[in-house]
Amino acid sequence: MTSKQVVDRARSSTRVTTTLDANIHELAAGLAARFAPVLLPGEAMPDMTFFVALAARLLTRAHAQLDEADRAHEAELSDDPAARAERDDAASEVRETLTSLRSAVISAGGSAAARALSVPSRLPSDTSSLERYAAGFHSALLDPTRVVVNTSRAGIVLDRRAMAATLAPELTRLQVALKNVAKEAAELGLTQTAKDKAIEANDRTFTGVANVIEGLLTLGNREDLAARVRPSRRRPGTIELEDEGEG
Repeated sequence: MTSKQVVDRARSSTRVTTTLDANIHELAAGLAARFAPVLLPGEAMPDMTFFVALAARLLTRAHAQLDEADRAHEAELSDDPAARAERDDAASEVRETLTSLRSAVISAGGSAAARALSVPSRLPSDTSSLERYAAGFHSALLDPTRVVVNTSRAGIVLDRRAMAATLAPELTRLQVALKNVAKEAAELGLTQTAKDKAIEANDRTFTGVANVIEGLLTLGNREDLAARVRPSRRRPGTIELEDEGEG
């Protein structure tokens, strides 16, 4: 979906270009009549119709580039929810498994086993911290230097390799999901930067073209049309009529 800031600029650009298209020949004739008295002998009247058409093309091109940048950014935004949903689902799965494994560790070896395997009393709420904790716990399960004495009276055997094997695929899924979210965030930053630059370029072109056209219409004795393309001083990239709620 096209963003409002681009929609507003499109409306103003269209107002200027349609005004030019509908009045270009009358404008050119009015300018020719205005400039005729100051032509020197041997000088030819410039092709004002072509000049005005070029100005309109310049404005159309600037907005097309802005629209392309905006669409790319919106497309990137649409990818983010899926990546975040996958991350959250993977984190929920890891959290559930860690809770179960922690209970098994305590049942088999008590608080001493929990300390030996770096099992905290509370799981981190932050997803990145949860991944770091899960990775550390997985490594501890497979680390032979982490000695755990089985003190369970219920005869529960702490099978650390089996526990690590249970956690491994879920941890991998979470790590991949976190990388994808980070990748999406980086790509979103790039498209946002491109969009910001496109807005700046569009506004610069719009202000320049609108000011020139307003001036030419005034010179051509069409102050009524000049008012319709006058650029806003408050809202870059838009015409003054938009400020008045007429757009």
